[in-house]
Amino acid sequence: MSESWDKNKSNDSWALPEGMDPMKVMQVASGYWHSCALHAANRLDIFNRLDGTPKTLDELTAATGADRRCLGGLLSALVAIDFLARDGDTFSNNQFGQTFLTNSSQFYQGGIVYMFENWYEAWGGLYNTVMTGKPSALMHQEYSDQETRDYMMGMHNRALSQSDVLTGMVDLTGKKQLMDVGCGPATFSVKFCERYDGLNAVAMDRAQNLEIAQEIVNQFNMQDRVELRPGDYNADSLGDSNDAMLLSSMTNQ
Repeated sequence: MSESWDKNKSNDSWALPEGMDPMKVMQVASGYWHSCALHAANRLDIFNRLDGTPKTLDELTAATGADRRCLGGLLSALVAIDFLARDGDTFSNNQFGQTFLTNSSQFYQGGIVYMFENWYEAWGGLYNTVMTGKPSALMHQEYSDQETRDYMMGMHNRALSQSDVLTGMVDLTGKKQLMDVGCGPATFSVKFCERYDGLNAVAMDRAQNLEIAQEIVNQFNMQDRVELRPGDYNADSLGDSNDAMLLSSMTNQ
């Protein structure tokens, strides 16, 4: 028995080490409960159905074709984790849900939620992957143009909020070429070039993703400094003229 567990002699029980909370184990072990509730709501299009218009449980049941009792439980869970608001039997988006989970918002993140749901099976098989060294399930590789756009723009919005921190933490002063591997919308390439004079970037990703990245590059007038290069980082050469490399949101693939 570890000496860190000091026996409480007054009541013959074991006292927890100071500052340690066993609920952390529960929070991590059950974390997927929250994500599964969000995934189900996103697939049922709950947030868009409530975009600007509160609806009753009966109205949402009719609109989704879901089981009324189970849908009511899901909606209550979304209220509990602060994604929806409730007034009696009527549900509505709260400010958070309206801002990030309705596709009428410029900050829409629903595409990212959809992608994470698609990865759930692969992550659920992590034990088997560790034991065998092989993927337990293949992540979906093909998405429609709209699904790709939703995901890319969600990544772009997230990257905008992260880029000031990242470009400040990683000093690329004097560097000439950044290789952005699996660049997504190429937001980080753009923001690094924006911050560091003399830096150019090569942003590599699938051609479908680069169609969205081109819009971002054009928006920031970085066409002369950010080269978009279609490719597969698992198979294609990354070149030998890079003096900095960024691998963001791709090592988990």
